[in-house]
Amino acid sequence: MGKTEARKRVEEELEQRGMLLVEGSIDFPSVAGLQADNPGKVGGFSWDSAPAHALAQDLVQQRNVVRVNLYQGMDTLVHKRMWSALDAIATFNVEAVVAGAAGVKPKKLYFAVQDDPGISSEALKAEFEQDGGGPGYGFVLADLQSLLCIVNEARTDTPSSLPSDMVWYHWKRGQVSRMLGSGAPQPIEEALQTLMSALPDLDAKPVAAFPCLKLATKKTSS
Repeated sequence: MGKTEARKRVEEELEQRGMLLVEGSIDFPSVAGLQADNPGKVGGFSWDSAPAHALAQDLVQQRNVVRVNLYQGMDTLVHKRMWSALDAIATFNVEAVVAGAAGVKPKKLYFAVQDDPGISSEALKAEFEQDGGGPGYGFVLADLQSLLCIVNEARTDTPSSLPSDMVWYHWKRGQVSRMLGSGAPQPIEEALQTLMSALPDLDAKPVAAFPCLKLATKKTSS
């Protein structure tokens, strides 16, 4: 089938499910798999993934889809109807990180970004390593990006192609990412249910499927 049919499959599945991986899993639909009309066949990270990334980026340009490290922490397209749930999770996690629930290092990194939303990755790493930040910068950064549902967009103010050079100027007071403000945030319990509704055919535990839920699930189970 031609590209038009492949795109139609991707758009229909994304709208129905609310999210799709770009590539990289045999147990969850992906853009790469749907383009091949055989979602279960595409596992790992394929060498010919360029068409999937090109289509994903094209869908993002329509402004009703964002890319977030969401399902199993991997690159995920998220439809607008899921944004309110992500807003609720991200907003809850901001408060939890500030309160120290995620540990000292994520809190330190969070405030460094809050103080300078346009900070470069080099400056952010230097800030992190001051006063005993120590090793593990990359892991802490990835964890914080996942917890706060940061939209994956390339920076336009730097030629750097480093994954850590995200659009940090999204991080303004009261704004976590481009999604925030897309509607009244759901109660945290409802947000959990909304995300898990994308997995009707999987017997997955919430935190295993969505690492950003690790702080929120502590609240709902207490």
